Amino acid sequence: MVILLGVKQGRSKDVGLLPEMTRVYEQILDLRFEEARVQLNSIKRISPDNPMEYLLENYIDFLTLFIGEREADYDRLFAHKDERIRRIRLTSKTSPYYRFTEAHIRLQWALVMLKFGHRLRAFKEISNAYYLIDKNKSAYPDFLPNRMTYGFIQAILGAMPSELRWWVSWIGIEGDIEEGVRQVKSVLHATGEAKVFIPEAIGMLSFIFVNFKNDPQAAYDLVSTANLKSGPSILIRFIKAHLALKQNNAGTALNILSTTKMNNPSQLPFLYLEYMKGLAYLQSLDPRAEQYIHHFITDFKGRHYIKEAYQKLAWCDLLFHGGKRYSQIMHLCEQKGVADTDADKAALEEARKGTQPDRDLLKARLLFDGGYYQMAMNILISAQRRLSAHPYSRMVMQYQKGRIFEKKEDIFHAIQSYRKVLGIHKYPEDYRLCNASVHLGYIYQKMGNYTLARQYFEQALALEPDQYKTSLHAKATAGLNQLEHRPRNH
Repeated sequence: MVILLGVKQGRSKDVGLLPEMTRVYEQILDLRFEEARVQLNSIKRISPDNPMEYLLENYIDFLTLFIGEREADYDRLFAHKDERIRRIRLTSKTSPYYRFTEAHIRLQWALVMLKFGHRLRAFKEISNAYYLIDKNKSAYPDFLPNRMTYGFIQAILGAMPSELRWWVSWIGIEGDIEEGVRQVKSVLHATGEAKVFIPEAIGMLSFIFVNFKNDPQAAYDLVSTANLKSGPSILIRFIKAHLALKQNNAGTALNILSTTKMNNPSQLPFLYLEYMKGLAYLQSLDPRAEQYIHHFITDFKGRHYIKEAYQKLAWCDLLFHGGKRYSQIMHLCEQKGVADTDADKAALEEARKGTQPDRDLLKARLLFDGGYYQMAMNILISAQRRLSAHPYSRMVMQYQKGRIFEKKEDIFHAIQSYRKVLGIHKYPEDYRLCNASVHLGYIYQKMGNYTLARQYFEQALALEPDQYKTSLHAKATAGLNQLEHRPRNH
């Protein structure tokens, strides 16, 4: 069996990333966990007590939990963390993989804990991971994998919202988004055995660019131009499709998702891909959206995205069936899932309001999200007289116009529209006012007017939107962090 799997014998002293492990790593990124386990078990018989074996096992648990989100899996797999760390501590302390593997396992579990709502536990794991990787970085400065873990933690800490900065100060760690990017980017040029970490570094950078730097284009370019030895895995294809949606490019997302096949029975089911396909169709105002969103709702057993999926299903009913079941579906939105993510919170807020969205504004919003800017603008222009009659619909219309103008690089009119949004003071809790402030901050930052950029980022943080507060405040905080070393006047 060992010979068939191509694992060489007589290497019990080997510690670190063995050549056979590269194949296991690729199988894991393609979610082919059963194949990966078979290969790993064979490697462990020949080269026991290698810390990388425990990290690769943890990758499987991490992705199982992060993608599947099943509480029962969390309870079952949590015990593996401490046992793997215990075994790692019995391996050679002179290897650069000794502290690296424990730090990376702790980082992975921190991300899982955040997803399952265990914030304090997650912060403790991030702290432990940081001190381990910082010590390893000092001991082995040329060991590239250190920079991936260290850089990602730096970026996370640098993007902490203001209400959590006390924790960063308390543990004595200075986060820095730009330094995090620089560290993780250095892994992209890895040679030798460290090349195996390039796909993960790409995933980390994509997350940082989208969530902390508001630059999905840079993330998409990075993924598209990456030289991946074995071709794009399921996870890389997911990242590309996700980034296409973030860039308002539903057509590209559909092309990627339509050619992403999961026919291997050993692969972990990735039902969120079905939801993404449904969302891309909805942003194209295509009725096929309904079947994919319904499939996701029916089969997904995780915690998140349920409320937002019901919201999108209700939108399908409103746009394609006249809204006959809108209220019924939004009632399910209230009852099902949890409201941890900004999108789920926004869906719950809409369900509690109990009023249907304006169809023209909804169509324009979806078309904008899909990248069909002129079609969205045409709808707003045709409905402008009716929408201008009420302050709320006028505010939403101006916000959507501002987003379209900004995407079309008509900055003068984008600023005008965003300022009109902020001039309507009747709805301070609406997320559009906060996001208009964030985008004005971005615009003035690009123009080099750092004083006004800082003013609008601070204004965004002063607002308390009832939807998307966490992500909007994180973006404003990240913007202020980027301005931290800029001159006060320009």
